[in-house]
Amino acid sequence: MLEGLAASLSSNNLAESKYEKANRLYKFISQINQTIVHTQNEEALFQKSCDIAFKIGGFKMAWIGMFDYERKKILLINQNGIQEESVPLFSAAYENNGPQDHVLRSGSHYVCNDIENDLELEKWKVFASLNDIGSCIILPVKRKGVIIGSFNLYATEINFFDDAEIALLEEATGDISFALDVFEKYKQHKLVEKLIIENENRFRTLIEKSTDVKMLTNIKGEFIYGSPSVTKLLGYSINEFLNKSAFNFFHPDDLPDLIRNRTIILEAAGKSFSFQYRVLHKNGHWVWCEGTLTNMLHEPGIHAFVSNFRDISERKLAEQNLITFSENLNRTASDLQKIMDSSLDIICTINEKGKFVNVSKAAENILGYTPDELVGKKYIEMVLDEDVGKTNEIALEIMSGHPSTSFENRYLHKSGSVLHILWSANWDKELRVMYCIAKDITARKKAEEEKEKMGSDLIQRSKNQEQFAYIVSHNLRAPVSNILGFAELLKYENSSPALIRDSMKGMSIAASKLDEVIKDLNEILQIRSMISENRSDIHFQGLVENISLSIDNIMEKENVIIRTDFTAIDKMLSVRTYLYSIFYNLIINSIKFHRPGVPPLIEIKSRLTLNGMQLIFKDNGLGIDLKHHNENLFGLYKRFHLNIDGKGMGLFMIKTQVEKLGGKISVISEVNNGTEFTIEFENNSL
Repeated sequence: MLEGLAASLSSNNLAESKYEKANRLYKFISQINQTIVHTQNEEALFQKSCDIAFKIGGFKMAWIGMFDYERKKILLINQNGIQEESVPLFSAAYENNGPQDHVLRSGSHYVCNDIENDLELEKWKVFASLNDIGSCIILPVKRKGVIIGSFNLYATEINFFDDAEIALLEEATGDISFALDVFEKYKQHKLVEKLIIENENRFRTLIEKSTDVKMLTNIKGEFIYGSPSVTKLLGYSINEFLNKSAFNFFHPDDLPDLIRNRTIILEAAGKSFSFQYRVLHKNGHWVWCEGTLTNMLHEPGIHAFVSNFRDISERKLAEQNLITFSENLNRTASDLQKIMDSSLDIICTINEKGKFVNVSKAAENILGYTPDELVGKKYIEMVLDEDVGKTNEIALEIMSGHPSTSFENRYLHKSGSVLHILWSANWDKELRVMYCIAKDITARKKAEEEKEKMGSDLIQRSKNQEQFAYIVSHNLRAPVSNILGFAELLKYENSSPALIRDSMKGMSIAASKLDEVIKDLNEILQIRSMISENRSDIHFQGLVENISLSIDNIMEKENVIIRTDFTAIDKMLSVRTYLYSIFYNLIINSIKFHRPGVPPLIEIKSRLTLNGMQLIFKDNGLGIDLKHHNENLFGLYKRFHLNIDGKGMGLFMIKTQVEKLGGKISVISEVNNGTEFTIEFENNSL
């Protein structure tokens, strides 16, 4: 029985507790609604809502925070029940997946009826325990349907918020959001009213103070209003033109256009047109005016054509002067262009970005490009790669205030050929442009090169003659002297048979030496004589293969390897016997002067150059000490490896034949690191 009585009392207490809580919440909502009715701004509403929640709603704490979306923070705006030292905790960054984040993402409330055992609120458990908080609810506060903050209510009891209470609290928060919308609308309405008043005052001031003339004319074209500025512009007092026909004040030449345009806008309300007409001044002269005429016959309180215009007489005069100046300038520019285009040299303007701005017609004759093709193009794009560096350096000097009168560089013609250009240039600091004159000196440079080549040829011929004279005087003298000496011995009648035999033997040896020298000289003379054999296309690979076959036994004996690469260019127009001899002698030399115990490796390749082509012969042989033998490298009877048989004719013959074909030969070599010969032919020698 006692147990039943206890249960009954417990049930009654629970019911009474629920009743009290429900009653408290209804009072809370009622007070909120009354506050909304009597409050006219959101700050007061927020503070009173927190006070009502704390004092009437019986919540342990109540606070309203506003979201800072950019910094992901919530800022405490108003509160009640929070100790002063704890206030900073409520203006902090909200956590991802935390209560505030949940409200933002879902747009709905967040509730926790047991903070102590809720894993999501781990960081708030200590605070909740110290402040005797068991449950909490976070409700979204909205303005115009957008969440701007949250209403946060904390209760001491656990399981404080059931569905019915949550619904009541959502209703209360919804009422707060509704009030915010009302405040916003009221604020906007007051703002609009204020703006209207300000605009009316501003418009009135603008009309009265403006230098522009404002005029109203009725449908008949009679003036019914004019702003004060009409007196300053046209000289009339307001009474002198009111009720007068506007058509009497416009220039006869402008009147037809005015009537036509006015008739067009008369058919469409709100339509307007712009004009530039001459209007009669009180003193009798015409004033150029620019403005607009708008049909506002339909507008209440206006019922007129509204015109707004200003004096543009000075501008018209300036425009006319500008037209005259422009015509004169165009004539001057045309004359200058004719002068530029009559020049045989390129006259051009280049901006600070290195682009052509203006180019004379001579560019087409010199560079192959029309002026239109060059304008906007960077000049450096046509400069030969080897000259780009020095061209940029000179350009910087010119732009720093040092004019150039004789700068030379090479340009690529549109066809791909190389041109030599002489430049004069000056920098205009104010206009930021370079004025240039470019002269084609290609013919002059070629003539200089030919002259230089002729000089070099004469020097070389002189050296050859000296060398030939040396051969004749030295190499012939020794055997001839020996023959003469032995012949003198044979004159003696009492010469012994042994002496006669030795003399005859000596004469025979000397004669053989003499014959050998004569043969060498004959071969040299044949090479130096004019080339009579016709030139033909000679394929380099075929040449190497033919030579390899002819010396197959030597190559096999010495384990010779020849590698070729003629992908760059595989043939040339030349004299077959000479080119064969050059290839043959270079290959034989590489084999002959190979390092003992090292199989000869010969690499032969072709290479295209800007002015022609190169043939490169490289081996892994003994090499040559160029420090001591460079000057005599291609001399006749010059030998550099005395332990190997030879006459010293090979390199001399190779150089002679290369030069006879119009080429030149150079060498790179180190002792025991092989030798590399480079034969170069220019385009005009191919």
